Amino acid sequence: MNLARFSYAGALLALLAPNYAWAQDAWEHTPYSIQVYLASRGEASNDALPAIADHLSDRADTVVGGGWKLQVDVAPPALAQAITDGWDNMKPEHVPLPETEPDKVVVLVIDAGSMPVIEAREFDCRARQFGPIQRRAVAQAWRIRREAFLALTSAFTPLARVEPLEDKQVRLHLRAAEFEPRDPAWHWAKPGDLFRCVLRINERSGTVRTAEEIAWTLLEAESVDARGVMCHLESGVRGALSSRRGRFELFALGIRPSTGSTRLEIRSRTPDARPLAGYDVYSTDRDGAQVERIGRTDRTGTVTVPAGERSYRILLIRDGQELLARLPMAPGQSPVLTARIPDDQQRLEVEAFVVGMQESVVDLVARRAVLLARAEARLDANDLPEAEKLIEQLRRMETREQLQQRIATERRRFASEDPAIQRKIDRLFDDTAKLLGRYLNPADVEMLQRRVRDARSAAASAK
Repeated sequence: MNLARFSYAGALLALLAPNYAWAQDAWEHTPYSIQVYLASRGEASNDALPAIADHLSDRADTVVGGGWKLQVDVAPPALAQAITDGWDNMKPEHVPLPETEPDKVVVLVIDAGSMPVIEAREFDCRARQFGPIQRRAVAQAWRIRREAFLALTSAFTPLARVEPLEDKQVRLHLRAAEFEPRDPAWHWAKPGDLFRCVLRINERSGTVRTAEEIAWTLLEAESVDARGVMCHLESGVRGALSSRRGRFELFALGIRPSTGSTRLEIRSRTPDARPLAGYDVYSTDRDGAQVERIGRTDRTGTVTVPAGERSYRILLIRDGQELLARLPMAPGQSPVLTARIPDDQQRLEVEAFVVGMQESVVDLVARRAVLLARAEARLDANDLPEAEKLIEQLRRMETREQLQQRIATERRRFASEDPAIQRKIDRLFDDTAKLLGRYLNPADVEMLQRRVRDARSAAASAK
């Protein structure tokens, strides 16, 4: 009976294994389905769009080959209106999707005015993410079709499934990786390329519920081989790619190099998201060997981060000597980024109080030690009246209990809504409380008082 069960289980696994392998391989063996929508703006005529569409299809077949399945259509009226309203106002719901959802939608806008310009923007359907706007100026009108294809290729970004490994290593499995591009200069990915990460959560039916980019997280390609793209992970988020099961999917989207800058807004992590002014922003490399000062946030908590020698920067946000955040980012990919970091102002106020308190304690301990030594000396000399005067001075000094009460009052006053800042505040108060317990022991004074009483009792008995 047991043998029969094992045989049945083995047969079942043999049947399922090829299907599982096929499902894994299908991702890399399936070409991108790309829907391109063409639109005209200004003096451009829709009459030229069919010729541009034919050129795009021909060039895609010549350059990319079987890795792209391109469908080019004129943008429907609703999308054309959304384009007219401006890229910044475009939302995922403005992008019309065919009944069979493609991998990518690329919106290509032709503005053939006196200074022809072509704009292209990608929408990745799986990740539900827009890419940056790609603009290309056209020197002569006859070059519009050529520049349109270059704009299309600039807007396109490779899509990959993410396999987190260990020690900041990640392997990417690229969509359509098994299709060798016909143009040797075209690469799905190469060392040095950057990727951003997107977490997608699906419904039970497999349709997307939400898809959000994982903030402050970048992957840098180190090598490319048949097993995928090995990447180095840089993230300012703890556990950014922690393993998730069920209806979670991790994707990576390529990042095109940019020479632009990004306006960085630094705000507190408290509910009111206060702008944090006067914070220093530095940039460093992966190894931390080079540090460059970017600037200091203004009264609105803003600083401009320009492009650097490399495609990304690792920002160090400091308040004085305190490092508050380490955030990797690619300048120019987004016009504005907002970083929510601990508001260090409360910690600084607590630190100022604690430093003042500690200085007072040190002075108090020193004066107290002198009086204790003098009182002991007077007792040894049997000068009880002078010893009692010194003990009375010791009693008039601020006691450990009084100082602890001051600390408790200040602790109640400084309550932060940010758990990380609250932990730092508590640590400062706790360390000061330990200092009091170590040096201001009331038993020292009580011991002297007892010696005085014993001396007086002995003197009275002698009479």
